[in-house]
Amino acid sequence: MIKNIVEALENIVLLQTGYSKLTHVWDINKNHNTKLEKKYGVSPLSIKEINGTTNAITYIQDFMVVLCDRYVHEAQNDNKKQEKVFDLMDKWMLIYKEMIKSRFNLSNTIISCKFAKVEKPVFDEDSKTIFLFGTITLLYRDVL
Repeated sequence: MIKNIVEALENIVLLQTGYSKLTHVWDINKNHNTKLEKKYGVSPLSIKEINGTTNAITYIQDFMVVLCDRYVHEAQNDNKKQEKVFDLMDKWMLIYKEMIKSRFNLSNTIISCKFAKVEKPVFDEDSKTIFLFGTITLLYRDVL
């Protein structure tokens, strides 16, 4: 079930961004610097059972979505870096809206997207890459 949710989420990210999948999602640093342009990763995080209905187990689980892209460094200001941050945040918001609208095309499983949080962007000055990490919390059921 979790694999299905991750795959559905990856499809949403791909459709909304056109980005390709990171080679290493769990250890971002293992990705080669030159391959970080227009990439994404999706990972399941913490999971907890909550009270639900009979004949089903109800879970609340976090999933991480990371978007990354390279930026152009300008010595006189950080306008290009700022533009890239806006672009990644806008893409993240499009992804989240599509998650809410489509419920991952798993409407018999996904009850709702309960929460979304985007962290402060992380900058790798060596590779001139911006990473935007976001978390969504899903409420879903597994029928017994």
